[in-house]
Amino acid sequence: MTATYAHQQGARACPKGDSELPLRLAALVRTIFPTKTVANVMAEFGVSETTAKNIKRGQYWPCGRVLSAMLASKHGYLILSEIMGDAAEPDWWTVFRRAKRLADAEARLEALRLDIEDLAERHPVRGVSLHDKTAGDGRPLVEGTGGTVRA
Repeated sequence: MTATYAHQQGARACPKGDSELPLRLAALVRTIFPTKTVANVMAEFGVSETTAKNIKRGQYWPCGRVLSAMLASKHGYLILSEIMGDAAEPDWWTVFRRAKRLADAEARLEALRLDIEDLAERHPVRGVSLHDKTAGDGRPLVEGTGGTVRA
């Protein structure tokens, strides 16, 4: 199947070698929205049913407005990663991916910290505090992220 670029005046074939990208993008969209793909694409990206069906099939490359909406969505990073693919990485993409991984790790760490605080408040362990350096019985404590844990 040859993918085409969608234009208001009609569709024309993708340049040679470009036809794989719409198919990869379609596979990603079907992974993001495994059920009711067309309805979810319409709602998430604000596109018509016809455009959503074309994106799902990988038959057309989305126009600039649609691609912009896709990148601006909560799935934008996944979509951009798929577009970038395995090509030689420019410096800006390497820096961006590293910053994204760091932000994701910090978010996971914050979620864990909140879980630890929640557990400590709802299920306190007698003689152990998240902020104290001793357990009250003389045994050593090992300091961990956001608090202390008995060694």
